[in-house]
Amino acid sequence: MKNYKQIIKDSRGNKEQMHRFFEEISAEITSNNYILTMDYSVNNMYNFFKAFRFNRFIKSFPSEFTLPVIEGLRFIEVNLPECINLSEENIKAFVPLKENLLQILEGVLYAIDDLNILLSLYEQELVVKDVTSDLRPLYDSDHQFIDDMMGYLYAAIEKDENGTTVNKNIKSLILLLPMGFVKNEFLSYVERVLNEALSNMSPSGIKAVCQNLASLTNHTSNPYYLKLYEIAKEYGLDKRPGGLSYEEIVSGMHFISFFSNALNLFKSILTSILSIGDIITDSLAANCIDMNNYLYLSSMIDDYINGRRIAVKLSPPDRSMMKDHLKLLSTLTQYGNEFISSGIDTLTLSQVIYKGMGFAFYDTKEDNLLSELFNLFEHDMDENPAEEEFIDDNIKDIVKMIDDEISHFPAFFRKERMKYIMNILPVGFNSMDELHEYIHMSLDTLSNERSLYYVETLVASLISKNEGHD
Repeated sequence: MKNYKQIIKDSRGNKEQMHRFFEEISAEITSNNYILTMDYSVNNMYNFFKAFRFNRFIKSFPSEFTLPVIEGLRFIEVNLPECINLSEENIKAFVPLKENLLQILEGVLYAIDDLNILLSLYEQELVVKDVTSDLRPLYDSDHQFIDDMMGYLYAAIEKDENGTTVNKNIKSLILLLPMGFVKNEFLSYVERVLNEALSNMSPSGIKAVCQNLASLTNHTSNPYYLKLYEIAKEYGLDKRPGGLSYEEIVSGMHFISFFSNALNLFKSILTSILSIGDIITDSLAANCIDMNNYLYLSSMIDDYINGRRIAVKLSPPDRSMMKDHLKLLSTLTQYGNEFISSGIDTLTLSQVIYKGMGFAFYDTKEDNLLSELFNLFEHDMDENPAEEEFIDDNIKDIVKMIDDEISHFPAFFRKERMKYIMNILPVGFNSMDELHEYIHMSLDTLSNERSLYYVETLVASLISKNEGHD
């Protein structure tokens, strides 16, 4: 690889040279991204075909899930050889199919999150119920435990002038504690946090917050999620782990893991179809990569759907190319100010970096939404903020949406969803005394001493880990 640091150093003060260098690195990033996206997507598709024979795939999922996948595979099979001269009609035909696949992917991702939470609750209950496990009190009293937590946070306050680390520590701590609010208290907390967070935002910023929160929290508006939720109930999503025997928990964990693994495989075929479909319908892709290298994919798909043995044997994607690609992206990020100083606008720079991460776009959707939401809360301050009535109306809509969402779940799982929503919002405790009271309320919800010991172990581990990094 070129020594980009040296090139930037030599180009300082020469805007024309910096622009040429930016164009060069942008073209390389775009080309690499197409190749990496194809290589990783084809490899994931191949692994799915090997793990999930077609007949098993059809039997394992409802038809409203499998039929769009088959349609997506057929679209790739037919259009890949013609993608250089793909007609406008065929390009447009992918749009409704893509929207359907995206909705399915969204539902699958929501369900995977639910199953991961459920598995974590089962694992916790397994430790609590196992009297032979090394679970013991770490503090002489609840008061000492709470004092240790508050001391940990006060120590962070003394070191952190802008409060970023403190807020991060508070959120990390709250995630380990049981939900301390009942539903109405939680909704009041959400309303209060949003009132403060949105008070100085622009109308467009507030709309963006509402859209992001809907994508991150409003799972039950997705029909595919609701279908998977009904299936997940058969695996224990409607059964409180604390009410199950040790044997039932062990058996439940087996089935939950099985279902979760199946959904993760299903996710991989969805992201593969979407990524390859995006490239086939992108006219720029044909100028960046040689699609002839991937023509075997059409016959591989046909073999799979018709139940024939797949003759193709794929090698893993080129990791060295991925490594070099990430170095290119790092260069743009690290020296962003240098490019901006030479006249390249921030939006153009961000778009190139965003494009360069396209190979992971569908796998990182939630991370991207969380990052965008954080930036909106932190930086979208406007000299002419939205009017109070506009803010109030939007807050009411958000609170109602969250109320409707969490009311769908049994009480034990509702608390987990409330914790997640609490974590993605700004910290809403106006004082350390308020936080102290919440921690008290949280610990009061624990049903027995062994559950308390389990929480003590989690919190002590967090404190020890963070203090070790000081």
